[in-house]
Amino acid sequence: MVSPLLLMTSMILLGVSADAPATSTVYKVGIVPQFDVAHTEAIWRPLLAEIGKRTGLKLEVVASENFPSFEKDLAAAHFDFAYMNPFQFLLARRNQSYEPLVRDGAAKVQGILVVRKDSRVQKPEELAGQTIAFPGANAVAASMLIRAGLERDFKIAYTPNFLANHTAAYEAVVAGSAAAAGGARATLAEQPEAIRNQLRVVFETASFASLPFTGHVRVPAAEREKVKQAFLAIEADPAAQAMLRSVPIKEAVSAAMSDYRQLAHWGLERYYVPPK
Repeated sequence: MVSPLLLMTSMILLGVSADAPATSTVYKVGIVPQFDVAHTEAIWRPLLAEIGKRTGLKLEVVASENFPSFEKDLAAAHFDFAYMNPFQFLLARRNQSYEPLVRDGAAKVQGILVVRKDSRVQKPEELAGQTIAFPGANAVAASMLIRAGLERDFKIAYTPNFLANHTAAYEAVVAGSAAAAGGARATLAEQPEAIRNQLRVVFETASFASLPFTGHVRVPAAEREKVKQAFLAIEADPAAQAMLRSVPIKEAVSAAMSDYRQLAHWGLERYYVPPK
């Protein structure tokens, strides 16, 4: 008969982990609203359930309806773990003590400005005086960097329309209620073909490190490390990778503060709107 110790050792060597014993604490996980609530919950709930299975922790997804509600809860440190954009992270680390755990190592965050494919607009300066939709004021790539570029590089005046998320901004262009929209390469790729195929990119920003998944320091360091290691284990497990890809995270890697120092020097505070 194989001893339990030998069996467990064999499982570890093979990269198979037994379910960890569950704890009673429920950790709230805030997710930046790139998509609508239903879609956010649909892609994150299975991933968090798998992380919980591997760690023994209970993780509950909190899908905010829009950027202001997410940032208000983030500013109050209501989330135990949070997936946020890089500029939000710089503020949250300084003011609410969130620490980076993992990020997407295969993708960069890059802002894009899109118009309808049949639009006559070929250059951003041709959008002067028109309405441009944004997924919230503080979406770092899709709003803050785009607005900085329109002001500094193209020096145009326009009417901003801040909506709930990336999808809403893209849909505004397709529907004709906005001449253009700020977005991101990753979120455009996630749109249905009926939306994606009607849009054309006319401007893109510089790129930088992808969104970090973070943990608040009130969560014991050992449990934050368990969550980090679970992400990395799922990345190494071909049978589980699809849950990461759907978020989408193309390659989960360790995240560090050094990944985001470049962004701290870009002067984006001018375009930040504090949550009310």
